[in-house]
Amino acid sequence: ILIAAPAAANDLTGLTFNENTFRASRNNYQDAMAICDQFVNGDGYQTFVQIAPDYSFGYGGAAAYKDACTFFGGEFIADDVFAPADTTDFTSFLGPFADTDADAFLVTWAGG
Repeated sequence: ILIAAPAAANDLTGLTFNENTFRASRNNYQDAMAICDQFVNGDGYQTFVQIAPDYSFGYGGAAAYKDACTFFGGEFIADDVFAPADTTDFTSFLGPFADTDADAFLVTWAGG
């Protein structure tokens, strides 16, 4: 039996489900649903862009936020950007967001 904690990547107990694997922490979707509900319905943010690390947690987080924010009526107005987990200077990764005029810039980052 594998007990994973903390591990928020959705695939751990989703796509690659194994009956002997248990998660002892929240996943990306739980975070995203709560935060996007607040952003869209509480704060009035309607347009989003996001950056995440280039590994499973980042992909899962980006997918979760895109699903959750659009579920509540938000819109992503640029392609997601994925940067290497060891990035310290994000300048070159922010170009696609320069002219978007998004209401919110989502950063999902952990590890590295």
